[in-house]
Amino acid sequence: MRYLQMLPLLMALAAALISGILGFFKSMHQKEVIMQMTLIMVIFYVTGLFVRSTLICAVEQIEKKIKQREEEEEEKRKEQEKAEDENQRILGTNIDMTADDNSFDPLPVSEFIKNELKNDD
Repeated sequence: MRYLQMLPLLMALAAALISGILGFFKSMHQKEVIMQMTLIMVIFYVTGLFVRSTLICAVEQIEKKIKQREEEEEEKRKEQEKAEDENQRILGTNIDMTADDNSFDPLPVSEFIKNELKNDD
């Protein structure tokens, strides 16, 4: 974030430095080089302001979306936990504890064994 705050100044200084070096290599007069550097510094400073504001807005939107996703995930997790708790509560109260079932039949194997034992005697 700190570099975003310094972006206009860094852009202006870099562009002016490059412009000055190119001006001296082209053997331009010193006044022309200084005027060109000043003009380029102003142009790139304004451009840097625009780029900085655009990047800051983009970063804020990304952070907002991330925060919103985290909140949605937290909400879904809480809903799932609530549903699980509700299911556990419902399952715990719906146990059928009746013992009046008269349809119990002993295994036919036990009767077979009893009959075989009687037959052996």
